[in-house]
Amino acid sequence: MDAYDIVGAARALEDFVGNDISRWYVRRSRDRMKVGEGIATLQNVLLDVARLAAPFVPFASETMYRALGGKAESVHLEKWPKKKLHSKKIISDMEEVRKIATQGLELRARAAIKVRQPLSALTVKKTSLTDKGCLDILKDELNVKEIRFDKTIAEEVILDTELTPELREEGEARDLVRAIQDMRKKADCKPGDFIVVDISGSEDTLGDFAKKEIMRGARVKSFHWHGASKTETKQGVTVGKFTIYAVRKV
Repeated sequence: MDAYDIVGAARALEDFVGNDISRWYVRRSRDRMKVGEGIATLQNVLLDVARLAAPFVPFASETMYRALGGKAESVHLEKWPKKKLHSKKIISDMEEVRKIATQGLELRARAAIKVRQPLSALTVKKTSLTDKGCLDILKDELNVKEIRFDKTIAEEVILDTELTPELREEGEARDLVRAIQDMRKKADCKPGDFIVVDISGSEDTLGDFAKKEIMRGARVKSFHWHGASKTETKQGVTVGKFTIYAVRKV
């Protein structure tokens, strides 16, 4: 802005909102925000965004500022945000996490393996990452059990795409959780509501681990099993060997 580079400043702000806030911070903080964590941080950041965007989009910034509870009479009467202290190491590490995550996700796409399907490991040739917290974020982002380091590999990153029976079971459980969560929304269930799931398939083929994951991840109290040979006239959602017909609040 000081250099009157209006286009450059506007694009930088757009990239910050679209990529850093929405596609990274908010997406990765959704579970925390469900219990009230991280919301104050997001509010403060968005208030600064409203202040910074005011010269470009004055009316939209004013609406945003008031909706976020800005204290001044108008965003245009606010002081310009001051540069805040930050850790260059954390920013550098997070950029590295996002770069490797992008490479890993590209490998998943080539192998046609969805992100909900857990994999055993990602091997990285060279990285500056050493912080356990950052490595945990990378594991979670790529849904792998382990991050390995090997300077001798030919590629920058290698994704182990072999699916063991245990990994397949976990992937199926996550697919079922996703399907049940979608049905919870349609049934107007609140986040704290427990439900009974009306499902067909062979109960014996749903392992103990998968049952626990589904009951925890989708707040399932119990399953109403129809059996593998059940023929239904109503429409359901099929996930692997199972079909979910309905969810009911307990």
